[in-house]
Amino acid sequence: MSENSNFNAIFGGGSGGSSPTINRKYGSFRSQLTQGVTLLLPPTNVGLEYTDESDGVSVSISGAIAFTTTGKYMLDATILFKNNSPMSANSGYVWIRKNGVDVDESRRLITLYQSVNMNVLTLSYLFDIGRNTDTIELYFSTSSPDMEIYYDTSVSGMPNASSVIVNVFQIA
Repeated sequence: MSENSNFNAIFGGGSGGSSPTINRKYGSFRSQLTQGVTLLLPPTNVGLEYTDESDGVSVSISGAIAFTTTGKYMLDATILFKNNSPMSANSGYVWIRKNGVDVDESRRLITLYQSVNMNVLTLSYLFDIGRNTDTIELYFSTSSPDMEIYYDTSVSGMPNASSVIVNVFQIA
């Protein structure tokens, strides 16, 4: 069974052999841009310009994730941060907004010191989509313009590292 058949058997879109089709909605999105802000305020929405897989979950040019079906969804995000200052520690913050409102307790923090100038921040969050007009967005801010979300093309002979990867899937 191919990788896509396994995915379809779990999330819908195919018979997957003897496994029943569950038909849950999903979306997989990523960015190949280095993204930065100038100060802590105003926060900036995280760009997601590529869709790898989707059924019932989409992303707009502004990075807003939209849904065709109500239910409970899990969001998993990985974001590559880079500190361009060899002299100071800098921090990056990422959080979720639902329908334009910051979601309590969703903010994550990463601090990069001089000796570690790149690292991945992860964010997982379970949320309820009660209307098919609900949207979810990721926002970020940094302590310095030297801190950025980074698209890494620096390693020869290996695939590039997307700056942001977001997977959203319906669980109920």
